[in-house]
Amino acid sequence: MPTQLGCSGSNVRDTSGQYCCEGTLGAMLSDGNKQYVLSNNHVLGLFGRGSVGDEISQPGLMDSACKPGRTVAKLTLSLPLIATSNSEQIDAAIAEVVAGQLDPSGSIANEGVPGALIVAPSRNLRVTKMGRSTGVTTGVITETVLNANIDYSGPCEPDGPSIPLTNLILIQGDNGKDFSAAGDSGSLVMTLTNHNPVGLLIAGNDQHQSVAHPIAGVLNSLSSALGTRLSIVSSQPTRFTASAQSGGAFSPEFKTLLDAKDQLWARLHSLSSIVGIGVSPRSDKPGRFQIVVYVERGKLSSLGGQQFLGFTIPPKPIPMNFNGHFVRFIETDRFKAF
Repeated sequence: MPTQLGCSGSNVRDTSGQYCCEGTLGAMLSDGNKQYVLSNNHVLGLFGRGSVGDEISQPGLMDSACKPGRTVAKLTLSLPLIATSNSEQIDAAIAEVVAGQLDPSGSIANEGVPGALIVAPSRNLRVTKMGRSTGVTTGVITETVLNANIDYSGPCEPDGPSIPLTNLILIQGDNGKDFSAAGDSGSLVMTLTNHNPVGLLIAGNDQHQSVAHPIAGVLNSLSSALGTRLSIVSSQPTRFTASAQSGGAFSPEFKTLLDAKDQLWARLHSLSSIVGIGVSPRSDKPGRFQIVVYVERGKLSSLGGQQFLGFTIPPKPIPMNFNGHFVRFIETDRFKAF
């Protein structure tokens, strides 16, 4: 019987010799002719070390004693990830499905076939996912425009780089529990109601937070690279919400804040202790927003007083202003690619 999505999988070469690794085969895509399994570059494409035609194993190597399981797909393309790039990057890859090996309906284990509506992420949107390690989990989106440095080091990538990624979704797990864990990378993030696609999971931290790419951008980038339109296999032809298709509608005031966030990111993201920079509501002024700078736990005091292109980092988590915008500092844990 064909395997449902949301299961473990890996490139058969995802090993360092001493360790082997894997992630999640998240969703089924189609170009109207062929079917492809969707996951991350760091799961299927091995940061560009993967080659077209590489076999994708199910279960993944960690779940099969570091020996390849069934070949369920073959690597088609990976979107590039470059540590020094300042342009928008997406951690995604696809592999052409071997006929009969994965459920052609696109059904995700314990979740069912994804809904047909591609939904733009929004704050307070309730979401779910099915992943190799934590199974079905639920959470809530707390930010939709997070820029973050993702730590890609791990057992199979001991010298893995930190890569800056932009316009990410930040998800907080429900009830003090993890939304994801190591091995869940590549999972499809969906709305809790109707299971409509929202994002592609890439990383998480020890604060029960996970980060994902908006799925509309993933599909657009993969389609452009492949040269043909890709859609998520669902019970009906997929369609985009207006906000997902346009990339989101923001007020002029909020757009100004986003520009300031990106300017501050350009000044600070090269610092190893900067985890990310986002935008969130102000608790003291309902309806107003602030820039939030996430600093690695225990590192803010060592940065205090230093200037970076005219911006001075405070010695403790006190509010500041940048180009007239309220800036708040929060110490947190780094985001690790799963």
